[in-house]
Amino acid sequence: MMAHHIGHKAHRGRNNMKKVTLSLILILLLGTLVYGMDFLDLRPAGDIDSTWRCCAVDGSHVLAGVDSGRLYTSSDYGVNWTERQPAGDVTKYWRSCAMSGSNMIATVSSGRIYTSSDYGENWTERQPAGDVDKNWYSCSASGTYMIAAVSGGRFYVSPDCGVNWAEKQPIGDVNDYWQTCSIGGEHIIVCSQKVYASSDYGENWVERTPYGYSTMKDWYCVSISGQYMVIAINGSRIYTSSDYGENWTKRTPAGDVNKNWYSCAISGAYVIAGISQDRLYTSEDYGVNWTERQPAGDVNQNWYSCAADGDNMIAGAYGGRLWRLYEPPTHTSQYPPEQSDTYVKSTTKAGTIHWAYYATDPTKLLIGISINNSWAGGDFENSNQRFHIDLGSGKIIKRIYYENFHSRGINTTMGAENFTFWGSNTEASFLELIYGIDTGWTELTVAQNTFDQHVALDREDPKFITITNSTAYRYYAFKFADNYGAADYMGVRRIELQTEVVGPPAEVNVIFFSTPY
Repeated sequence: MMAHHIGHKAHRGRNNMKKVTLSLILILLLGTLVYGMDFLDLRPAGDIDSTWRCCAVDGSHVLAGVDSGRLYTSSDYGVNWTERQPAGDVTKYWRSCAMSGSNMIATVSSGRIYTSSDYGENWTERQPAGDVDKNWYSCSASGTYMIAAVSGGRFYVSPDCGVNWAEKQPIGDVNDYWQTCSIGGEHIIVCSQKVYASSDYGENWVERTPYGYSTMKDWYCVSISGQYMVIAINGSRIYTSSDYGENWTKRTPAGDVNKNWYSCAISGAYVIAGISQDRLYTSEDYGVNWTERQPAGDVNQNWYSCAADGDNMIAGAYGGRLWRLYEPPTHTSQYPPEQSDTYVKSTTKAGTIHWAYYATDPTKLLIGISINNSWAGGDFENSNQRFHIDLGSGKIIKRIYYENFHSRGINTTMGAENFTFWGSNTEASFLELIYGIDTGWTELTVAQNTFDQHVALDREDPKFITITNSTAYRYYAFKFADNYGAADYMGVRRIELQTEVVGPPAEVNVIFFSTPY
């Protein structure tokens, strides 16, 4: 994982102008280094490499399949996974998968098609081509419509989540080696060694092979998002279209050279594309500009599958890992209207040199002596302290930034340890500082209920805790239960409450994945 984004203000108190300048330079450099995509190793099958052949994503839901393995679903962005057994407790060659909302489809090479309408809880075998095994090489979904293609066979469309199917033949009543397909609304694009498009669910077809490819080519991947399309050739180039495939533009993510493009997906302006035994690339402007991504490090991988839902992207390496690529949110600190005892309160304080609002004031020093630079409770008040903050208006707080107590790198055992976090919109609750009274407060879920002890050095030690919260509260409260063992005081050097700023939304939300042979 990449470093945390710097969410707190750069204008903390400094010893002199040189230090301020140096700190600002470092923060700007760090911001440049960490900005962009984070990578998560998802591990549906455990901490092992697998032959990831297909994946799909829609919101927080993810679907992924292993070639000669199992099928998996997640409902929380890939944090937790459930193995699914559409064909029973057996290993299958899961070749392609797709999803649109709760509707999922997964296909098996030399096998069958399976669909689900409840995020993978239940599955039904489908037989578009009859009760026979087929090389189902590709599928896609959009709403209740599903499409599926056979390598060495026919192409099929279903309007009702796979219940009924109709054969739709772009080139007439003949078999073809259909390798990849995608659907978005009424628009379909399907490829063998030529490219064909339909604007009426497959009733009528037009060849849309990019200009210059009069000979047969291995069109290995294709994806649709509204009027936008991306398509790529194994052993050649990658192209995008902004008019349903009428015109194509050659793109050069890996330079002006031929590559073995194997997977691609588009969702709004976001595009992801992978090369066999090479690199992974993403674009945030419909394929105009590209960035090489290295989820597995600076090494070549077999990027056989990828999917996108806006900037939430999934990529699977054949013989490697399944990764989530996403734009991490940035965070902005929210401060009280003024730094005073009117807006920041605590159950007790160690005199006027340790006001509660000293801990929320971004101009206070984070190093050196703690006097006038931190909050500390009263003498021998080392447990059961409330710490209340009034933000002046409702804010949806999503993260806590803190620096636990220290003074010149010592006295770190005074730092607060166990805590709970609360929100309220009731002024009377904010004013009540008795530890055991929670009237008017709602406890919020936090990623951890402890503050980490400050490192035993006289330096900054920023920590962050994420919050599960969708409600705008004006008042927030910490209930600090204890410290790290000091008998005399409990304290915190800095507390800032942060809102979350996410990236721009995708223009549309069409999810697709197709995998070639």
